[in-house]
Amino acid sequence: MYIIKNLLGLITLTMLSMSLQAQPISTTMTKADKEQVINAFYDAWDSGNREKYEQVIARDLIDHDRNPMVKASDFDGMWGLVQSLQGLDMKHNIQQIHFLENNKVMVRWNASAKHVGDFFGMPASNKTAYYAGHDIFQLNGKGQITEIWHIEQIFQLMQQLKPQ
Repeated sequence: MYIIKNLLGLITLTMLSMSLQAQPISTTMTKADKEQVINAFYDAWDSGNREKYEQVIARDLIDHDRNPMVKASDFDGMWGLVQSLQGLDMKHNIQQIHFLENNKVMVRWNASAKHVGDFFGMPASNKTAYYAGHDIFQLNGKGQITEIWHIEQIFQLMQQLKPQ
């Protein structure tokens, strides 16, 4: 009798486990949802608003193009980069947005950056610089970015802002 009860319990647990696996949680986002996340990312970036940043960036962010000199987590390292750019009054403009499979989004952008404060040791010049970049984002279906691949024209930006 003891063996039959244990066997029935095991069968019940197996069936319960199978029924839970048969009902996956949907993580698919609409294009409008994805675009909203992307716009929120650039808004947080341009404003330097920590609350907005924390809403759109997952704590376990993976930055595939991180600066190897930064010892912080990718989440904190990316925030440190946002903070280092606060000497610039930046405005990102999305030029192209491509919705890829599996909640990935690729963005081509350009930005204007007015030099209004200290920027990597350069005092404010009030010059406006222009640069561009590409980002690929992996979204988690909850409205957050979990991975990022990025390339931007930082050298071009620095060249435009350097003192004459």
